[in-house]
Parts: sequence; C-alpha cells; structure tokens
Amino acid sequence: MVKGEEFRLFVYGLNKRVKFYSTNFRVAGVSFNGRVFAYQTGKAIIIAEVGNKKLKCRVKVIDLNKKDLTLKTGETFRLKVKGPVFFARYKSSNPEVADVGFFGKIKAKKPGRTRITAYVKGKKLICSVTVK
Repeated sequence: MVKGEEFRLFVYGLNKRVKFYSTNFRVAGVSFNGRVFAYQTGKAIIIAEVGNKKLKCRVKVIDLNKKDLTLKTGETFRLKVKGPVFFARYKSSNPEVADVGFFGKIKAKKPGRTRITAYVKGKKLICSVTVK
C-alpha cells in the first residue's frame, strides 16, 4: 500500500462476526468493518478473528522521500522509496528536462517540468520535478 491509501478486507463464506485488529497501528490501522488505512511506512499484519480462528494479511506501506522537487540545471538528487521495498523501477515523463537512472538518481538537464514515477510491485509513486 502507498502511504495515505485505503483498502477494504473481506472474509467470505462466513455468517459470523469478524473482529479486525492491527499488530502495528502506527503503520496500518483497521476499522471494525475491515477498512485498512496506511499511515506511515513499514510493515504490519492485519488479523481477522472469527471464533477461534485467526486469518492474517501482511501489509507493507511505502512512500517517496520527496513528492515535489526543485533543481537547478546540472544538479542531481537521489529519489528513494521509503519502506520495505527491494526493487523499484524509475521513469521520467520528460527525459529532456530531467532524466532518472536505474537507482533513482535524477539529473536536471534543462529548465522545465517533469514527473518521475517509481513503480513498485504494481504501485505508482510520483514526484513532480521542476528544473530552473
């Protein structure tokens, strides 16, 4: 999940009351009806209790170290994905303004605006870059 995102958990095939709780409420909280909220980067486990059974759902919350960035021509900045991530792919919407390398190093080329997108396991994290 991305920081600030919400997701709804369901337990199918049961006609009983389900009790939800989080093992790390600072990272991800859960409401009484299974709505999960991503608060900050890290890991948590959401547990659904039905009778004497416990069903578990692992939650990893990620975020970028910068959402908006202003650089001067020729400057560089290392964009990082915060949280439990092993690999991210980076792409610039306008490589003529600012290009991004394999490990998230942004190099400002000429004045303008671009968006750097980090792809992590189907999730998109976007940083707006302005080059002056």
